[in-house]
Parts: sequence; structure tokens; C-alpha cells
Amino acid sequence: MTERSPQDPSSGERAASGPDPDPTRPGLQTFSLEGRRAPGLYLVGWVATVFGGGLLGAEIATGSGGTGGLIVTVAGSLILGLGLVAAAGAQGIERRDREDLRYRGPSPFLVFAAALVLTILATVPLALARADPKTMFTILVAVVLTDAIWIILIGLTVVGVGALRWTEIGPGIVGARPARVVGDVLFGALAALPVILVSGLLGSVLVRVVGVFPENPLPTPSGGGEVLLGLLAAVVIAPIGEEIFYRGFATTAWAQASGPAVAIVKGALFFSVAHILTIGGQSFGEAAGSALVAFLVRLPVGLALGWVFLRRDSLPASIALHATYNGVVVLAAFATA
Repeated sequence: MTERSPQDPSSGERAASGPDPDPTRPGLQTFSLEGRRAPGLYLVGWVATVFGGGLLGAEIATGSGGTGGLIVTVAGSLILGLGLVAAAGAQGIERRDREDLRYRGPSPFLVFAAALVLTILATVPLALARADPKTMFTILVAVVLTDAIWIILIGLTVVGVGALRWTEIGPGIVGARPARVVGDVLFGALAALPVILVSGLLGSVLVRVVGVFPENPLPTPSGGGEVLLGLLAAVVIAPIGEEIFYRGFATTAWAQASGPAVAIVKGALFFSVAHILTIGGQSFGEAAGSALVAFLVRLPVGLALGWVFLRRDSLPASIALHATYNGVVVLAAFATA
């Protein structure tokens, strides 16, 4: 076997300029459209995300307010949301035929970001109608909108590109025997009891240590009708939507990619962080303390939900645990208000 000389036309340029750069290195192909399966969608995702985020950032920085500020906020949110949806779709299409991946769909974080922006945008009409955000009816409408946006986005960007099937996202429902569904629901509801005990004790300790008690996200009901609306939002609609997203989609995706243990931990952290995004306070210290307590209290709940979901291979089981937990917490809060 003979060595090629530096003047060999097939090797001379490499000898002069050094080895070819690794095309997998970050930054080299991030913005390239060459060889992509959905170049138009990818381009729209980047451009719209950067432009929409820039509009929102400019409005937040200037704080112009008024009609003009509202128009810029709505336009920026719409463009940003569409950009994130396009990016999630492009990522799913790009990964569809990747044989080196066990989960071949968009990142749950990316889909969540798109859903978050679109949910905020969907509640703008409520703000324009001057609906009180602290009434049970307004909260119920917001929860319904959030669930609908999650399900639509999962359908478009995950199921639509073939990454997961609805039967994988909602195991234990389609084709399941009624006795199996009832058993899963009872298992989940009973599993909620030790979780309630653990999170309650943990919350009591944390409140004493941190000195901050997180505000109840549901307002104090003024009558029986508001109690029913609050229970409908917290015990029925929210658990169904959240379990479809956090367990059916995200935990299933991570279980395929990294195994059940990683999926349970990752899903619990994701679930807990998502529930503290809107927590505020009179000062930074108060807000940070409330967020810390709320995060740590929800962590055992998220771990239990992920374990029950994968252990039973059943979405009804995790929905039942979630609904039971929320029901006890909400009724206790209403009773002591």
C-alpha cells in the first residue's frame, strides 16, 4: 500500500488546509438549509422565533403600554408562537428517519414553549373583555384553552410526524377492558394518599424554614357554584390535559430515549418547574421563597405521577392520582379559607 504524496489531487488540499471540520459540531450546520427534510419550515421557525421574540423583548424593555404596546405584544406573541410551532414540526420531520434515535420527535421543551406562548395569546380576548383573572369562570376557561392547545400541538408536531401514536400517549384507554381501566383508576387514586401525606409534611417543614407560604392559585370561592367550577378546573380538566402532556407525551418520549428512571426524574423536574413560572410576590425574596417551596412540594407528586404512569402503562392511572391529589388539596384550601 503506497502513501499519497502531498501533491496528490485527492489529498493535497486537505494536507494544505488541515482536516475537514466535523459537520456535527454546534454552529457549523445549525443555520444551514442544505440537506434538511423541511428547509422551508426550518427557516420559518428560526426567522419567526427571532423576529417575534425581538418584538416582545423590545416591548418589555420599553414598556410603552397602551394600544400600540398591546398590538406589538399580540403580534410578537403570534409570530413567536408560530415560529416555535414551525421549529417543533421541522425538528420532528428532521428526526423522523434517524435510526440512531429511539425517540424521533420534537423536544417536549420546544413544544411546551410553543404552547406557553400560544396560551398567553389565547387569553388576550379575556383581558380585552376585562374578565377578572381571579374568578373561577375565567380560570376554568384558561385551563380549557391550555388543554386544547397542548392536544392540538401534540397532534400536529408529534403524532403528525409519526414520532408517537395516540395509543402510546394515552395507554390504557383505547381497547382496554373496563376492568383494567377501573383497576388503574383505583391504583392511581390510592397512590395519591401517601403522596398527599409526604408533600403535606414537606410543605409544612419548608414553610417554617423558608418563612413563605405559596399563594393558592385558586381564589376563595364565594358560593357553591364557584366551588363546583373550581373543582371542575382543578380536579377534572387540568389533570387530563397535564397528564396527556407531561406523562403521555413528555415522559413517554424520554422513556424511549433514555429509559424509565431518567424519564420519571426528568418529567418530575419539568412538571415542577412549569408550575412555578407564574408565581410572584411583593419582593424578589418573597417570590423566590414561594417558588422554592412550590417546586419542592410538587417534586414528589411529579415523581409519583411518572412512576404510576410507567408502572401501570396507563394514562388513567396517573390522571386518577393527579385528580385525587388536586381534589384533596383544593377542598382543604376551600375549607380553611
